[in-house]
Amino acid sequence: MKKIKKNSIKKKPLKKKKVKKIVNKKSKKNLKIKKIINNKKKIRKHKNTNKKNQKSNIKQKETLISKVVKLQHSLKPEFNFKINFSLEKYIQAFFDGIANRILEYKVLKTEEKRRRKLDEIEKQEKEKSQIQKQKVQEAEEQTKLKEKH
Repeated sequence: MKKIKKNSIKKKPLKKKKVKKIVNKKSKKNLKIKKIINNKKKIRKHKNTNKKNQKSNIKQKETLISKVVKLQHSLKPEFNFKINFSLEKYIQAFFDGIANRILEYKVLKTEEKRRRKLDEIEKQEKEKSQIQKQKVQEAEEQTKLKEKH
């Protein structure tokens, strides 16, 4: 048997056409926006954790004023009356009271100083008058002694 040769047609390899990829500009923008949003979310989460820590510190430092305000808010829906709590007035009155006390102290200090000076002057005058009386008495005694002699 003879081998039959098959006429093989040489097929040219198909040239691949260069297909231009159509880049969707919108999708690129969307990817960038998504990255930015993810970064912002991470930052927000980080900030939120800091805020939570700060809030817990603030909650620990409850003062009388905050308790009064909370009481007002808790009672407000049930009772409709106003508690006029003006913190500024009380603080101003406190510092005015201190200022008045300081002024009173200064006035009392000057009055006390003046009174002490007057006391010293009176003492000196009394001493002078006593010295003069003694001199007069001595003079009288001397005259009496002279008369007796």
